[in-house]
Amino acid sequence: MEISLYEKMSSKILTYALIGLLVSCIPIILILALFKLVTWNDFFALSLITPILIGVLYFIYKKTHSGLRGKYYISAISFFIAFVFLWFIPTKEIWGALLLYMALSLIYLEAKVILLATAYAIAVNTIYLFIHPYYQSLSLLDIIVTYIIILMIGIVSYFITLMGRKMLEDVEKNEAIVTDLLLEISTSIEAIERFGKNLYKNVEHTTDISNEISFGYSEIAKGVEMQAAGVQDINEKVFGTNEFILGVAENAKVLKELSISTSDVTLQGNEKMHKLQEDLGIVSEIQAESVNSIQLLEEKTGKINEILNAIHGIAQQTNLLALNASIEAARAGEHGKSFAVVASEIRKLAGSAGSSAKEISLITEDIQSQTHQVSLQIQKGNQAIDQSQKAADSSKEFFHSITDNMNDVLGKATDIQSMLSKLEKNSTDIGHELGNISNITEESSASIEQMSASLSVQTQQIEAISTSFKNLEQMIDTLQRLANKNENE
Repeated sequence: MEISLYEKMSSKILTYALIGLLVSCIPIILILALFKLVTWNDFFALSLITPILIGVLYFIYKKTHSGLRGKYYISAISFFIAFVFLWFIPTKEIWGALLLYMALSLIYLEAKVILLATAYAIAVNTIYLFIHPYYQSLSLLDIIVTYIIILMIGIVSYFITLMGRKMLEDVEKNEAIVTDLLLEISTSIEAIERFGKNLYKNVEHTTDISNEISFGYSEIAKGVEMQAAGVQDINEKVFGTNEFILGVAENAKVLKELSISTSDVTLQGNEKMHKLQEDLGIVSEIQAESVNSIQLLEEKTGKINEILNAIHGIAQQTNLLALNASIEAARAGEHGKSFAVVASEIRKLAGSAGSSAKEISLITEDIQSQTHQVSLQIQKGNQAIDQSQKAADSSKEFFHSITDNMNDVLGKATDIQSMLSKLEKNSTDIGHELGNISNITEESSASIEQMSASLSVQTQQIEAISTSFKNLEQMIDTLQRLANKNENE
């Protein structure tokens, strides 16, 4: 358990007071020695003993003043110093110094210390009755009076100590209360300081915002004036737009009619394309039949060529046979003339038949060549028909797409016409609303000017509040310094 700061301070004061008394007694003893009231031997002995007593006193103070029993040790050493030091005072009234040491013990306001100090004083006084030469000259009544005075001083000191301790406890309680109060005040001051700083920042921020709002309202007022002029201009343009919308509505109506007409034309084209596809199908079938006929003709022509080749071969053989018969008829003479004539005719017929076969063969070859060319042309025609068929199919799909698109265009044109009707109505309504907005804008402009003036007054008031908070912050700083000073004390 630690001792109180009061006891530490009491021990320190008592120690330095005794040191001061010892030091101050040296010149007093010197004066007594000069007047031959004290021997020089006593002076020199006291001069040697005083530093030793001071050193012992200071050593005991340093070792014990922080402990619970330090005050008892210091009180005891003080009476020991009194016992040693008073020996050198050449008077029987020296016992009065013991009362001084008892009074010094009151500094602790400790009853036990006072009781011990009274006991120490009685003990020193009793010892001096037997060994001190000046004490022995006291009468019995003086001795009884000294003991009575020491006891009375001890009793009075005891009650003074009790009252002082009670007062000290009250002071300590009050000190604790004051300390708690100062802590609360310090905490409150810190909270008020933080609140004041935050509020001051908020006031400054509010001032800036108020200035910005004031500036903004002035700009808004200018903008409202420009807005009023712009609304008027927009109103005029809206009425002009309304006329334009009417023109667009008429064009949309024409577009719708053109879409209907185009849709009809597309349907007709789609039907004709369908008829073209059917005709191309028939032509394709005819071409296929023509190809088949040409192929049959080529086959027949080939067979005729074969027959003609056979006839040509027979004609050549017949010609050879007729030539041989003519040779044999010439050999037969007169008897073979008729046969020679027949052979000659046969050879002519064979030659004519061969020539005719050659001519026919050339004709059939030419027919075959022409037939082949026709077949190639028919094949090309079939390819062209196939391509036309594909193109017709693509055209049919294209016409279907055109029809669908035109139906979409027709639907969109109908929607556009409906929307333009609504737009025309909305445009008219907007014109009326813009007129109302123009009136409201003018009223808002007047209200904003009034608000701007009010904000100017509010800004001045906020600036005054900001100045007041600066003064409050200075007072809080002063109060904080006082609280810190009390805490340090």
